Amino acid sequence: MSTYLLPVVISDNDYPVQSSTGTVTVRVCACDHHGNMQSCHAEALIHPTGLSTGALVAILLCIVILLGKLVLPASYLPMVRGSHCYCDTLDLSASPIKAYSLI
Repeated sequence: MSTYLLPVVISDNDYPVQSSTGTVTVRVCACDHHGNMQSCHAEALIHPTGLSTGALVAILLCIVILLGKLVLPASYLPMVRGSHCYCDTLDLSASPIKAYSLI
C-alpha cells in the first residue's frame, strides 16, 4: 500500500484573488485481475490540523478590538462621575411654576 498527499489549491478569478489550499490523502492498494482489493489496511491516517498565521492574526485582532470596546468606555466613567452641577439659587417658594434645569 502506498500513501500520497495531494495538495489541492482552490482559487477564484475575481479581484482580489482569494485562494485556499488543502491536502487530500490518496491510498493506492493492490488489486487482483477482477478489481478486488488484495492488500489494503484500513488504518486511520491522522494529520495534525492547525490554524494558519492569518487566522491567528485575525483572532488576535478581534480580541484586541473587543477589549478596546470594553476598556475605553470604562476609562471615561470617572470623568462623567466627577462632573457635577450644583445650583445654589434654587428657590421653589417664590415661583413654584418655573422649571429649573440642572445641566
